[in-house]
Amino acid sequence: MGKLNKNELGFTAVEAMLIVLILAVIGFGGYYVYHTNHKTKTTVTSNTANKMTSSSPNSTKSTTSKPESVANLYAGWDTYCSKFGGLCLKYPSNWILKTTVEPVSNSLNTHEANIMSPSGNVVVQYQPYCTELMAPAPGTYTDDILSVTSPSSNSNFKIVEAISSYQGSSSSNISENLYLTSTSVVTQNNITPGVQTNTTGITDEATAGFFMNSKSTNPSNLQCINVGSLNNSTGSNYLNFSTTSAAQAWFGNSEVKTAVKILSSVNYL
Repeated sequence: MGKLNKNELGFTAVEAMLIVLILAVIGFGGYYVYHTNHKTKTTVTSNTANKMTSSSPNSTKSTTSKPESVANLYAGWDTYCSKFGGLCLKYPSNWILKTTVEPVSNSLNTHEANIMSPSGNVVVQYQPYCTELMAPAPGTYTDDILSVTSPSSNSNFKIVEAISSYQGSSSSNISENLYLTSTSVVTQNNITPGVQTNTTGITDEATAGFFMNSKSTNPSNLQCINVGSLNNSTGSNYLNFSTTSAAQAWFGNSEVKTAVKILSSVNYL
């Protein structure tokens, strides 16, 4: 076997060094790519986990709220039930309940109930027996229906907010009108928000808060309930205002809003 000369040994050493250098470059490149990809995946995984945690129903940051139940809505309130009329209402403990016995005829008495606000300005008035309305004074009566809502406890009723205007030959007035009536009366008379109902000098029971109650013990089964004010000079059940906007603002009073809530609790024994 012949020996390698000096030139051949030098060439072989250079090739070996080039091979080692190439392998080093490839190894470093592979490590760099792996390290970069691993870091990116870790960041994405971490962000995804954070998003899942923040959107989890058990997350402390969750702001989802459940509708308030009827029981919680009237927690701590008292209850009035009329054995004569078969109707029940809930009211705050700081409102004053006053019941009276009023003669309707020689053989019939009605047990009425007034639930008065702390200020005495707002009263929920319940009459298990309503006699027929007397014919009003000649003139034009207009009810501007503001809203019709359903009570939270009984779908057979509707709460109506309206502004009543009277225009006669010698006088005129504007008053609030908040009452509880039956769903059937609302449907039959098309009592709809934004609609005006007009009557001229005749009895208008449909928009007076009257409703039929089959559980009532009185002969006519005709009952009425409304919200008015005892704090006015005429002593009537309604306040008089000089403008429609002033009458409408009455419904924004906190005690009036509570009165609406009282009407919304209506139910039967």
